[in-house]
Amino acid sequence: MGRTQTDAQTLLERTGQSGRTGRVRALVLSGYGLNCEAETEYAFTVAGAEPVRVHINDLVQRRVALSDFHILTFIGGFAWADDHGAGVILGTKLRRHIGDDILKFVEAGGLVIGICNGFQALVNLGLLPASRRVSSSGPWL
Repeated sequence: MGRTQTDAQTLLERTGQSGRTGRVRALVLSGYGLNCEAETEYAFTVAGAEPVRVHINDLVQRRVALSDFHILTFIGGFAWADDHGAGVILGTKLRRHIGDDILKFVEAGGLVIGICNGFQALVNLGLLPASRRVSSSGPWL
């Protein structure tokens, strides 16, 4: 248990948010075709974090600031029914609207996790493989 608290404190300090709630805040994306929000929130809660479910449109329209979180979570499911491939539309929408914000989040030490098709969205976003970077103009090396 002490190790988890130490790791959490390191994350809070690394992202410059140690004075807020004292807990790691995890943004759990939700939206059309995505699922497992409740299970993901539960897992973060059990681990001692503060999960917040955020609809993708609230993030894209900047009603919620990514910088207020320590972890960005891409959950599973079939975003927009994955008509064009796993995670393509989700990754493209996020890259186009907030790609620079996501890059700043990662560069500031924020963590990103992709579960199931959420991982595919990370690939389509340009965050993976790790040598790639993302911006609103597209992925670059």
